[in-house]
Amino acid sequence: MTTDRDDLMAAFAAVVAASGRVRDALVGVSGDAKVLRECAHELDRVADRLVDSALDPGEPDAVAALTVDPRYGIRDRGLTPRHTITGGDGEQLFGVTTIERHFDGVGAVHGGAIALLFDDLLGRLANAAPRSMARTAYLHLDFRHPVPWGRQLQFFCRVAAVEGRKRFLEGELTLDGQALAGAGGLWVELRPSAPVCGSAR
Repeated sequence: MTTDRDDLMAAFAAVVAASGRVRDALVGVSGDAKVLRECAHELDRVADRLVDSALDPGEPDAVAALTVDPRYGIRDRGLTPRHTITGGDGEQLFGVTTIERHFDGVGAVHGGAIALLFDDLLGRLANAAPRSMARTAYLHLDFRHPVPWGRQLQFFCRVAAVEGRKRFLEGELTLDGQALAGAGGLWVELRPSAPVCGSAR
């Protein structure tokens, strides 16, 4: 049975997926200025509709409020490569990602997109319940082979060590068993007095 929550999350995911198709299409767009101007006009109309339905300042975030944890719920806005976590626990997680064409650099996925992916995945694990909130202190990446877009890749992340407020995490991105990129980072638990940034709206 479909619930209001399921319907809202599915609708939000559909909008994000459609915006991803637009970005993918822009990578191979032709030089037809007329078509581009028409598309810009249509996208402006879409943006206006979304702005009209935006939340008022202070209003609860409708989509995030429907997740188990509003801070780390499933709310992929398309800023990071799409990925699916298929398993894990509080000490590790793993899954798959197929990085979209619009993240292409020069014949391979842009390194910044890989950094975004690892920061998101390792951050989710660093903040997995019952841990209190932590923020990224640093993130180091090791690029071993070019990362292709459009191929299903596997990722594995784990908590390497915990020292007081410090949480050290590691991750690896592979293709058919070959390591393409690795990451290591430090997340530091917030002090009780630390401010938590809210919405910019």
